[in-house]
Amino acid sequence: MDNGIYEVNFRASTQDFGSGLIVIKDGSVNGGDAHFLYRGTLTGTDAGVTASISVEQWKAGNRSVVGITNYKVEFKGTIANGQLKLSGNVTDHPQLALTVTGRKVAEAA
Repeated sequence: MDNGIYEVNFRASTQDFGSGLIVIKDGSVNGGDAHFLYRGTLTGTDAGVTASISVEQWKAGNRSVVGITNYKVEFKGTIANGQLKLSGNVTDHPQLALTVTGRKVAEAA
């Protein structure tokens, strides 16, 4: 697994989109954007990873890309060579899908 700080871009099945930063370090994922925090876990190898990420609003003023204030997403994908690609669905709302792509911008401390 490629620990580091990643710039991420996400697109939802609602056709909404956004971006943020995440830090991946030893199986933990932490990050956020101007209105939401992302926290969770990531397991696997470069060939395939799974992640469970909770999204929580920390500042009012914008809605999430899936239209829910606080939610959890189960992802599958790859992280290799400084590139991240994940796709998944919102827990309890399988019709809401998210795709995340990203690139490593720095090493994690």
